[in-house]
Amino acid sequence: MRFRTTPRLATLLLGATVIIAGCGSLAPGPTRVDFVFDAGPGEVGVVALDNVFREQVIRVGTEDTVVFVNRGMNDHNIVPVGSSGWGVPRGAEDRFTRGLTYKAQFDQPGRYDYYCTIHATPTRGMIGSIIVEER
Repeated sequence: MRFRTTPRLATLLLGATVIIAGCGSLAPGPTRVDFVFDAGPGEVGVVALDNVFREQVIRVGTEDTVVFVNRGMNDHNIVPVGSSGWGVPRGAEDRFTRGLTYKAQFDQPGRYDYYCTIHATPTRGMIGSIIVEER
């Protein structure tokens, strides 16, 4: 069986090739925002984008450090649900602006829910959970 290429199909294929090839170019312009990043040894990363945390649910050990990085265009905060002692509150001196990182460590196993008060409520919107396991 032979596959016949029509001029329209050839144009579509060429356009898709140009778009795919352009994704890796070093040309100036908007850059892709990575949802994950390489955290150091013993670290687990969470990216704050505009209106979402990625990954939304993570599992860590009691010896791990959670590293939040803001790769969104807006300011965010990280507010724990029902607990205190960690997080980046709204109006803090060191606001969680684009490019900043925040680190937290949890020495007790359990579930630690959090959200961004600017873009969510405790149960909807920009929310996340850290599940800490004894290791």
